[in-house]
Amino acid sequence: MKTKQNLSPRNAPVQGRSKLRSKQIIDVTGELLERVGLDDLNTILIAKEVGISIGSLYHYFPNKQAILYAMGLRWLNEIDAILQEFQGWPVEEYELEELVDKMVQLNLKAYRKQKAMLTLVQAMFSVPELRELDTQHDELVISKMAEIFKRMGINAHVKSVSVLPGFIWKAPMRSS
Repeated sequence: MKTKQNLSPRNAPVQGRSKLRSKQIIDVTGELLERVGLDDLNTILIAKEVGISIGSLYHYFPNKQAILYAMGLRWLNEIDAILQEFQGWPVEEYELEELVDKMVQLNLKAYRKQKAMLTLVQAMFSVPELRELDTQHDELVISKMAEIFKRMGINAHVKSVSVLPGFIWKAPMRSS
């Protein structure tokens, strides 16, 4: 039976230089993910592209999945920030179509900012070590959107609203 790989960074970066290196590793991984895809991505390639030894890379992350996990967490934090912004909007004053349009436009910014978005989301769904990120995403979006729709007077059952992550949050990827 295969055990779950460690997805935590080896050491949480504290100093500014370490934080920048960690961010650089994640950013380069996104660029490589776009260029070579998930199957051909590996830590040796990442280290080479960053310009560090594989040993140095392992000081930051124990494996490829840990880097992808950090990349996914960073994206989820972006989505959470967007959803928090939605919470502050006077949604009761918007027509549904206008609200959805504004939400999609803001969401597109997060998608455009994250390199290899489609590949990352596919990995979050298909790689067992990353599946909890997909679940966290869906739970986050469903709960926050249910709150917004409740404020608007739309009282659909939560299961009815559960299609929203795919509609509002994943639809922009299909069109790009």
